Amino acid sequence: MRKFLLMLLVSCHVASFQIVVAYAAGYESAEDALQSYKKAVHLIDQRKFSGAISLLKESLNVDIEDRAQKAGVFHMLGYSYRKTGRFKSALGYYKQALKLKPDHRGAHEYIGEAYLALKNPELAKYHLDRLQIICGTLCEEYKDLKEAYDAYTAGTRLGGR
Repeated sequence: MRKFLLMLLVSCHVASFQIVVAYAAGYESAEDALQSYKKAVHLIDQRKFSGAISLLKESLNVDIEDRAQKAGVFHMLGYSYRKTGRFKSALGYYKQALKLKPDHRGAHEYIGEAYLALKNPELAKYHLDRLQIICGTLCEEYKDLKEAYDAYTAGTRLGGR
């Protein structure tokens, strides 16, 4: 289910990703930048996160006017860094995504999971609470982070963490 949801998330990002280019980073057109982003998403789907990180960073060298779209790039960078175990970098990109789009559900979920991996359940709980405000307790992002949070706290109570 999570793989399907990740693929759906990635598909939505690709479908909505339109870049306004300031002729930077060697891109000659918005289409070139979009193709680079699509390649990054494809690499993420193949779990080739390092290659995706390079392409996503290139996408940030162009003028992305839409804040939600730029937040999506930061979110995907955070996801890629988190999946490579570079949690501090991941946190930085998730925070940038949330600065641009404070109600970005995916960024709240995944930053919460990163905080759990870093043994900081208080900050994970903050993002769980934010998700409850943003989308209630029935949205997938809330349910996934709640499940991870509950598993973490249950392990802590049992002396497992």
